[in-house]
Amino acid sequence: MIRKNSVVSCVDNTGVKLVKVFQVVGCRHRRKANLGDFVWVSIIARNLKAKNMQNEKQTWRFRRGSVHKAVVVQTRAWYQRRNRTYIKWDRNSVILVDKNKIPLGSKVVQGIPSEVINIYPALGQVCEWIV
Repeated sequence: MIRKNSVVSCVDNTGVKLVKVFQVVGCRHRRKANLGDFVWVSIIARNLKAKNMQNEKQTWRFRRGSVHKAVVVQTRAWYQRRNRTYIKWDRNSVILVDKNKIPLGSKVVQGIPSEVINIYPALGQVCEWIV
């Protein structure tokens, strides 16, 4: 589960490395985000050597401190599936999306759980493999 002020990694190819969560979308007093939840994030670090960052428009769009909406796709906390199995990752990760829930990157470099893809089918089109 991801709380406010958590620093998480971004697993798409937008060129963003680390983001900081400052709001969990949903309820006003909601404090934790799980798989498939929306969060508001602020960019902390980015990879300027990425192919997407060579374009000046992309560099300006993903500058440090800019605010974006993201979907949680990996958490370090145990997540129980419907068939009573548990999954867990070694880090917390998000994917940047726009207001229509379409990913901003064209490729996701990590696996995405099938529970998230069932909720947001557009994420399934850009991921390499499904867990």
